[in-house]
Amino acid sequence: MATALLALAPGARALVVEADPAEAEGVPGAGLGVEHVGKIGGTTGVYLGEGWVLTAGHVGAGELWLDGAKYPAVAGSWAPLRGSEGASPPDLGVFRVSPPPALPPLRIAHRAPTLGEPLLLVACGHGRGERLEWDGRAGFRWAPPNVRRWGTNRVAAVGIDVPRPGMSTRVFATLFSAGARQEAQAALGDSGGAGFVRRRGSWLLAGIMVSVVAFPGQPPQTAVDGNATHLADLSHYRAEILAIVGGAAPR
Repeated sequence: MATALLALAPGARALVVEADPAEAEGVPGAGLGVEHVGKIGGTTGVYLGEGWVLTAGHVGAGELWLDGAKYPAVAGSWAPLRGSEGASPPDLGVFRVSPPPALPPLRIAHRAPTLGEPLLLVACGHGRGERLEWDGRAGFRWAPPNVRRWGTNRVAAVGIDVPRPGMSTRVFATLFSAGARQEAQAALGDSGGAGFVRRRGSWLLAGIMVSVVAFPGQPPQTAVDGNATHLADLSHYRAEILAIVGGAAPR
């Protein structure tokens, strides 16, 4: 399988989701964290609180758009994560925006997701286009334009280290099933998008989308059964994030 970054094109829609587009573009409920996910150019970022934004390292700092409001990046505030001593840095970083959005701080999960744990995925990349079938696998083409959307999936793999030039990121993964209701698969522009888990009645930020995995020979810009979404496991990097942002993310 081939791994691809998700941050390459400026025009995009949010997630390939097996659902009515209007439903996927709405907010599924209060207190889920959806309102913290916004656009950075043609990609995605997650507002942590106190002016701090978390995103994929290959996205970098930029003006954050949240529900029609613009929050400019503070010059020189980009801080790439370093990861564990002696290890390659992960594909993650934080930066500040000013003025800060009037949103409460997000909580970052203390422990890694478990196999089969449900996820709420939210991002601002390409969305669902026309249906297709390839090599006996059902799926969809990716299609613009940029709209924040949400979908669901379950954790299919944990504890994976994904190498890229000069970096290595601890991730967990989901697998796409095109026929499952509200099922989501990341697409172009979803880098920096969020994966939330619900624990003890509260929604926690557990992952940041960094890449997708397609099959050899799969048509470009498509999502088919069995494709994977990689999300950086924030429990693995939580201490470093908190050390940088201070009180932005509750402990």
